[in-house]
Amino acid sequence: MLSSKIKIFLVLSFFIYSGLFSQSDYINFEKFFVEDGLSENFVRCIFQDSKGFLWIGTDDGLNKFDGYSFKIFRYEPGNPNSLSDYAINAIVEDKNGILWIATREGLNRFDPQTETFKIFRHNPDDKNSLCNNFIFSLYADSRNNLWIGTRSGLNLLDLKSGKFTLFINDPAVSKSISNNVITSIEESSGKIWVGTLNGLNELDFVTGTFKSYKNDPKDKNSIIGNAVYTLRKDLNNNFWVGTNTGLNVLDLNKKNKFTRFINYQRQPDYSY
Repeated sequence: MLSSKIKIFLVLSFFIYSGLFSQSDYINFEKFFVEDGLSENFVRCIFQDSKGFLWIGTDDGLNKFDGYSFKIFRYEPGNPNSLSDYAINAIVEDKNGILWIATREGLNRFDPQTETFKIFRHNPDDKNSLCNNFIFSLYADSRNNLWIGTRSGLNLLDLKSGKFTLFINDPAVSKSISNNVITSIEESSGKIWVGTLNGLNELDFVTGTFKSYKNDPKDKNSIIGNAVYTLRKDLNNNFWVGTNTGLNVLDLNKKNKFTRFINYQRQPDYSY
């Protein structure tokens, strides 16, 4: 049974995303460190599964939090059923309740019943394998497919067949994906949106082609920066796009118009 801390997290999430907190409301942050049972203080990602458990990906292991304590899963050299690497970059859950974990050394499938991992890695002799072991992003779509963003292309994993389909930038093909470093993936109205280090991309499932959105210095309604690091769709059908030079909001009903939010003071340029 989940603790009151998890229940509080769910209630707070509801209020925050509903926009019901005013600026005067006070939110108390409870802190967790290694001393409290967390495997590492460098937290890379957080995911809440369908049962309410929190999964925290760190630089040294995966943590399952039930509101009372942490259960830690780490890479164990020589153990084929452990994680493939220490650092966790992304976590998602598919419709079957299976967790998928992205690392720098492959894709991990976590079975909650046996609490073991199955690892998927790049095989140079198999064109249907993962294209690169260094994974930045994951997304489980409404069709129960898994999308994997790596540093050398976008993979689509058919969960039934276990085969990977690869999408890569091809300079000779105008409607290919704009860049091979895939930082973020989202879905809206059956279409997959992909953030890269050189543009935002919209995938058309029917044609298998991409429409790219890039900055146009002459158009104030274009995306503000080409290096896209994060994507999120809100309840009002707006798409929030975080870039290296500012935040954008894309109204999905007016796809060519980006609203910009920027800090006018020069900020450091972070890149992978």
